[in-house]
Amino acid sequence: MKKIERQRLIRQLLKEHRIQKQEEFVELLNDKGVEVTQATISRDIKEMQLIKVSNEDGTFYYSILAQSGEADQKRLKKMVQDVVLDFDTMDKYVSLRTVPGSAHALGISVEKVYDKKLFTLITTDDKVLMIFKLEESAKEVWQNLQALTYG
Repeated sequence: MKKIERQRLIRQLLKEHRIQKQEEFVELLNDKGVEVTQATISRDIKEMQLIKVSNEDGTFYYSILAQSGEADQKRLKKMVQDVVLDFDTMDKYVSLRTVPGSAHALGISVEKVYDKKLFTLITTDDKVLMIFKLEESAKEVWQNLQALTYG
């Protein structure tokens, strides 16, 4: 099966199932007669920019990152509320500490919303460091994050 067809099938599986682990993708695809490895799924997840979002019970599952501006804002708000543990600011920097394993997905969402203001963004497993072109932009985003977090 070609990559495009496999990724189309992955999108369909995401609509039908709450997939929490890469191994579940492998199993579901194998059940449909598509032989894949965990490494292939890992590459697909990265290429498709899949993110993990939280269930009501606090567990996480894979989802497709929204593409439109308003949807990006809503996604960022949900992610900030679900995965950000705390945040801080200094000069042109804003730092976010997240639930382990969620910083990369949050970083993608942050970049979609604040791309024009950012100089660059760095993520680890549980931290996002935003570096802005202007100190005023860092202050604005800091205030926006406070509003998203605390209403």
